[in-house]
Amino acid sequence: MRRAALALVALTAGCQKAPDDLGPFAISFEFDDRDGSTCPSQSCEDYGMRCGATLGIRILDVSDDGRLVADACFTAAPAATLCGLGNVSSPTFFNIPPDRLRIEVAAWRPEVLEADAELDGDCPDGKLFDVRGVPLETFQPRPAFAGAAYFDAGSDVDVALVPLSCTEPAQLDQEECGLIDTTPIRVTADDIETALDITTEQAQNLTVGLAEPRAVPDGDGGTVYVIDSGNTIPLTPEAGPIPSFSGQTDQTFDDVCSVLLELTPQSTASVTCQRLAADAEEIDVRGVLVSVDTLDQVLAAMGSASFPPEGLVVGRVVDHTGAPLSNVRVMPSAGSVDYLSADRSTLIGNDTSSSGLFIARDVPFGSTWTAVHSIDGRREEGAIRGGLVEGKVTALLIRMKPPP
Repeated sequence: MRRAALALVALTAGCQKAPDDLGPFAISFEFDDRDGSTCPSQSCEDYGMRCGATLGIRILDVSDDGRLVADACFTAAPAATLCGLGNVSSPTFFNIPPDRLRIEVAAWRPEVLEADAELDGDCPDGKLFDVRGVPLETFQPRPAFAGAAYFDAGSDVDVALVPLSCTEPAQLDQEECGLIDTTPIRVTADDIETALDITTEQAQNLTVGLAEPRAVPDGDGGTVYVIDSGNTIPLTPEAGPIPSFSGQTDQTFDDVCSVLLELTPQSTASVTCQRLAADAEEIDVRGVLVSVDTLDQVLAAMGSASFPPEGLVVGRVVDHTGAPLSNVRVMPSAGSVDYLSADRSTLIGNDTSSSGLFIARDVPFGSTWTAVHSIDGRREEGAIRGGLVEGKVTALLIRMKPPP
């Protein structure tokens, strides 16, 4: 089952009885699978959204006689599938109490609400659901999808999961709304340890996605880049001798990043980014996996007990055969580089050791990289681009040309 995850709905507590550390939580959707469910499929890919949607969210405080504490009505752009709800930039609500909440969500085709003279495009505010969170059959205008669920805002859970009933799913996907052009996506990946394709076993222990980093202010007049899980397009494994992951998108991108995350406790996502050609008919990205074990060695050499929240670049230089290469100076267009010793225990010198490993802690996103061998002068093969992404390890594999 693939859930349609609404991009972070930042619901921030702000009343006096809320604890100081009560942070935002997200709303995620799944499809109602209870007896009598009207949903023919449990995958958002099986429902179209060519007509777009108007999405209504209401949040009521159950512990305060059902008092309405948040209410929003906003649009979702047309998309090839209902998974496009995951690309919605939702509103931010404040003063959400740390109580038991009832979250009600409904989606209509925009024209359905516009045709109602009383609503004039706005979301209705009447009683839409029964006590189970199932839409009332008598409610008009009938939503395409709708559901309600209870959520404890004061708990450690940071995702409110709302099961959707499929009341009129075809409402959002009519031929008259036209076709949505989609671009195929393919991601393959190298293991930074071997400089070869990841193995089938490694692939089975990964979640893989595609995303475009988003620039946000850092609070000090600068900019940092982030990749939100809600804005990451999840990909599915493809059968074949070389592990690969595929999907499709109706979005356009400038920069795209593969996002590889091991299904291992304390893992950190590895991202590898590239500039996408404006006329690209497909998105084909080659990622690099930095495993938990490798990253632990890097952090130990740095003398760091935890992964830096601002992100980290971890790279490796290899020769034309894929073997680690020493005596190479790596130069980003901005920022500085440190190199790991042959046994990976310390940071050393001004060029690579026989481990070929290097790190960067201050290279901004989008920087370009060059490399030169200090003895024979050979250079890097192809263009290399990458820099810090908040909370992620940017993984680089620099392949050098054959020696002269």
